[in-house]
Amino acid sequence: MITYCILKKNLNKDLVVVETGFSILAFFLGPIWGLFRKLWVYSAIGIAFLSYCNFIFIVYDVKNFFVLSSIASSIFWGKFARDLYIQKLIKKKFKPVKHVVANSKEDAIIQFLIESK
Repeated sequence: MITYCILKKNLNKDLVVVETGFSILAFFLGPIWGLFRKLWVYSAIGIAFLSYCNFIFIVYDVKNFFVLSSIASSIFWGKFARDLYIQKLIKKKFKPVKHVVANSKEDAIIQFLIESK
């Protein structure tokens, strides 16, 4: 079972369902995942961080520095990417309504709609 966060925009009653917790896809794709979710600032910082670490690795020949910084970046993105996306939605006037535990997004929406009536 997976936990989902249901966010709702009051005026036009738009519902957004976001899975919470660790993201394997964000872990492997990092800032690219952020670009697909339109997290421009965080993606730019992530790309700049990895570029700077690569520069240090090349110029100063520090062994394993880029590998360790890449692992740190992956852990950050895996752990916090979905939270950053939820914060972006909140800034766009979406309000978290409920956390639902379900097998899929569709089940989460159905469970939410049943409980809200």
